[in-house]
Amino acid sequence: LAWRTTKGEIINLPFDSQVYGTFSLSPDDKNVAIIRRGEQSEVWNYDLTDPKNNIQLSQQGFHQVVIWPANTNWIYYSLYQKGKARIERRESNGRSDAQFIMGNDSLQFLADLDKDGVLLYSNAERGGSRDLNFFTADNSDSRYSFTSRKGVNETLSKFIPEDWLAFTSDQTGRSEVFISDLLNPSVRIQVSFEGGEEPLYNTADNNLYYRNGNKLMAIPLVFDANRNASLGTSRIVFEDDNWVNVAGYSYDLSVDGKQFLLIRGERKMGTTEIKVSQNFLNDH
Repeated sequence: LAWRTTKGEIINLPFDSQVYGTFSLSPDDKNVAIIRRGEQSEVWNYDLTDPKNNIQLSQQGFHQVVIWPANTNWIYYSLYQKGKARIERRESNGRSDAQFIMGNDSLQFLADLDKDGVLLYSNAERGGSRDLNFFTADNSDSRYSFTSRKGVNETLSKFIPEDWLAFTSDQTGRSEVFISDLLNPSVRIQVSFEGGEEPLYNTADNNLYYRNGNKLMAIPLVFDANRNASLGTSRIVFEDDNWVNVAGYSYDLSVDGKQFLLIRGERKMGTTEIKVSQNFLNDH
């Protein structure tokens, strides 16, 4: 685990090298909820300054995504259990038992939680494309009217200000970042044009960030008094060949937008080459 500053400085954090999954910073940037992988995996709350204060929050299982929503001490995570996917939450201090939130046969990924407690998640029927959906704990109808496009994979998404959504879609034939008005879903704006995923908005600098391979990109995004979105010009924030791409989000932002939390490999991974020999038996 390492911080990377906007000036390019890399600050390694005091943790042993592990195989990590996705992660999410606490609202005060002092801790991170993270999936630690082995033969199975667990959800942990890491103290970013003192590993002695780390807390294991879940038993071993097959965990997919973890999020630590703003202004809460609850950590949400999705996992497979007995062949089915489910979403649970637990207090960050580990004092409460895990609480079941939802689960169904087509649940794929937990994505985000808004300020009103609406869960954003992706669904996929067997062999079908991934769609974005909403869930409320009291089973009331969400006020959001966004629907995913049929036959298109739409995932890796986050709520952004003014009731908008930033998400990843392959409607063009490859993964690109889009934004959409959750109250007027006919408004769908393409943000990236050379590949992009994992969009994340920072209110401190009004930038929408997204990943394109080993590059982190940023594009200014502001909203006027009528909630209309205005996009600037995208730029490369940094390139990092040792940046590890995990399932889910591969980075997070500090509250002030001046540091990025990453998982970095100790060395650049090599390429595995597979050779195919045709007519092998005839030649021998």
